[in-house]
Amino acid sequence: MRFLLFRSADLINIFLMNIMPANTNLQILIIDDEPAVRYLTIRILQSNNFATVDASSVTEALEILKTTKPDLIITDLMLPGLSGYEFINIAKGNPELKHIPIILMTSHSNPEDIAEGYDKHKVEYYLPKPFNSQQLLAGIRLVLGA
Repeated sequence: MRFLLFRSADLINIFLMNIMPANTNLQILIIDDEPAVRYLTIRILQSNNFATVDASSVTEALEILKTTKPDLIITDLMLPGLSGYEFINIAKGNPELKHIPIILMTSHSNPEDIAEGYDKHKVEYYLPKPFNSQQLLAGIRLVLGA
């Protein structure tokens, strides 16, 4: 008797293949200091044909943005050095970056935090952690109209 063994990442990839249409031209920048979150987010996005670039800090992200202009930025709130809110304020104040939509993903999910993200920092979507692939992809569809 033969058994097929799949890693959970393989099962996620198989499941996600038909959730989103092909988006081979869309690039997403992921900013998160937690390698596991960055890895999972990248896997979900690449499994749905998004190109990805990632950074573990605001400083690294700003360096990337000097040469790369993604279609969407997904950032954590709690980052080493500058926070996600500080990054958002920098991006929204930069004429070359202000048109790029931003999804804020964070474990800060009380109503006041969510309101601050939308009202004060003008994020396009607020994604509470932990999140699943459907929530992430639904947010991207909403923001990008994909």
